[in-house]
Amino acid sequence: MKHLIRQSRVGRAVFALVLVAATLVGAAQASALSRQDIYNLLNSGLSPDLIVNVIRSSTAPVTVTEGEITQMRAEGVPEPILAELCVRVGCGAAPAPGPGPGPGFGTPGLEQEFERQRALEEERRRQDMQRMEEEREAMRRRMAEEEARQGAAQAAIGDLLRAERLLRDRRYVQAASTFAEYLGAQRPAPGSEEYGRALFGYVKAMFGAGYRYSVRQEVLELALMGPQTPFFEEAFDMLATVVSELDVTDPRIEALANMTVGHMSQAFQDRFSFTLGRAFRSFGDAARAQQIFERISADSPERARAYHLSGTMYLAANQNRRAVESFQSAVSAARRTGLQDVEELAHLALARILFSIREYDAALYYYQKIPSASPRRPQAIFETAWAYFMKNDFDRAVGTLHSLHSPFFQRYFWPELYVLEAAAYFETCNLRDAELAVAMFRRNVASMQQDVEQFRLLTVSPEAMWAAVVEYYDRLGTDGANLLPQAAVRTVLRHPEFLAKYEQLNLLIAEAARLRRDGAALGAWTDDLVNEIDAQIEVRRIDAGLFVDRRLEELSNELTDWSVKAQEVDVEITVELRRMIARQREGSVTGEGGTSTFVLAQDWQFWPYEGEYWLDEVEHFRANLTNYRDADNRCVIPEDSL
Repeated sequence: MKHLIRQSRVGRAVFALVLVAATLVGAAQASALSRQDIYNLLNSGLSPDLIVNVIRSSTAPVTVTEGEITQMRAEGVPEPILAELCVRVGCGAAPAPGPGPGPGFGTPGLEQEFERQRALEEERRRQDMQRMEEEREAMRRRMAEEEARQGAAQAAIGDLLRAERLLRDRRYVQAASTFAEYLGAQRPAPGSEEYGRALFGYVKAMFGAGYRYSVRQEVLELALMGPQTPFFEEAFDMLATVVSELDVTDPRIEALANMTVGHMSQAFQDRFSFTLGRAFRSFGDAARAQQIFERISADSPERARAYHLSGTMYLAANQNRRAVESFQSAVSAARRTGLQDVEELAHLALARILFSIREYDAALYYYQKIPSASPRRPQAIFETAWAYFMKNDFDRAVGTLHSLHSPFFQRYFWPELYVLEAAAYFETCNLRDAELAVAMFRRNVASMQQDVEQFRLLTVSPEAMWAAVVEYYDRLGTDGANLLPQAAVRTVLRHPEFLAKYEQLNLLIAEAARLRRDGAALGAWTDDLVNEIDAQIEVRRIDAGLFVDRRLEELSNELTDWSVKAQEVDVEITVELRRMIARQREGSVTGEGGTSTFVLAQDWQFWPYEGEYWLDEVEHFRANLTNYRDADNRCVIPEDSL
């Protein structure tokens, strides 16, 4: 009975083992066979052969790796099992067989693995807890930083509002300083609303305080932010002022031409197009400038200016017909918009073009359009004399030239005036007057060439050259020590570039002085800016001095040319006098007409309307010359010389 009971117990144990194996086999067939599955089979008490059969009968993939097989061998897993696993997964050559695992293998090895797995799990839980705590601490820090940032942002907004209040109250220096502090401390991201708002406030405050060069980069940056910003129009107008007053150009301005401003006012669109067109003209891109000028509306004041600049570009390209059309359009547009200055410039340009193509009567028509009160009137009168001379109207030519000797025009200087008079006298055979005109040229004009060259030789510094001219200009032409003859100085002053360079330099000098005065209130950053402007002043003084030297060199060369022409006239006078003397031996032949009113006493010439200038009549003054030429175009002897 006991034997049967023992057999029954053994049978139940075998049955249980078979059941476990069947269960494991089923599980293996349902999913992948892993390393842990092998340990479970060993722990259940199955023999290695049975486990090998389980592995062979499983259709599921084996996920045991070669590395795990090596570890299992070290842990004592029977070699048949490992060999079967290697068949399934592929392994290198197996090492020489060693001693078997011995009785009781399953339980101690599996317990060690279970312990290792528990230790790993506990370490993972510990690390997870540590990570969670670190994340909570980081979150607390971020919350504290955000609170601090929000507090600082509120304080910064307060500073920005305070700066804007100062700007509205026209306390420009304090406002500029506050805006600069905000930008330096808060460092808002470029392109952000706060950055644009603060930068615009800073530039506007600096502009209000009289600064231009100091913010040339910032105002361009504002404009380049585009028309979508609320301050674009005002920023662009400030940029146009900087470019106009200081002749500051930057290639980045070209990018503005790609912006669309059609949603803005027509007046702004016109200003925008004119400024960009003028910039492209200065860059040498005439075609693009013309294209942009065409966008300006017909009734805009900018249209007249654009027509005038277009005319100058066509003239530079030797397109006279298109230049004439542009200048004529400039006249019409200037009249509609009341731009007297542009109208005068266009009339003068038209006169010069017509003179160059020998249309002298048409040229005279436009010269006479220059009003008597215009600063361009003296030059127009002189060029009128040239037109009369070229059309052989010597009475009007000499009369007009003679009027330029009047006290009203004493501040002006034309080197060829006496030579032109001498030529006109010679053409009418008023040889004595021609000789006197040549003598006056040599005494009053040609003689200064030596002084000009001496000045250029002794004045080695461009800055000194500029200072000499500016000193005369600042004295308004009054007498005083000057190394240059006044007439030579006036030649420089007449050039359009002089006044532009003079005003630009004065603006920079005033700005540097203003920065030194406001530096303490604006901040330490102004020191570098002062140094930069001082350097710019020095560069521009050198450039202006070189400009003076070029003008004086041109004057010297011009004096040489006119001296040669005066000598030619003098030679012709001598030759003609000899011919007259030779003919006089045969009998005197006298001329017809009035006597020259210009051969008078010691002064030779005089202005009969002392104290009365009659500006609207001076170019109509006639010499009433006697033409001492006979039918054969030969000079004859005047009656009063017999």
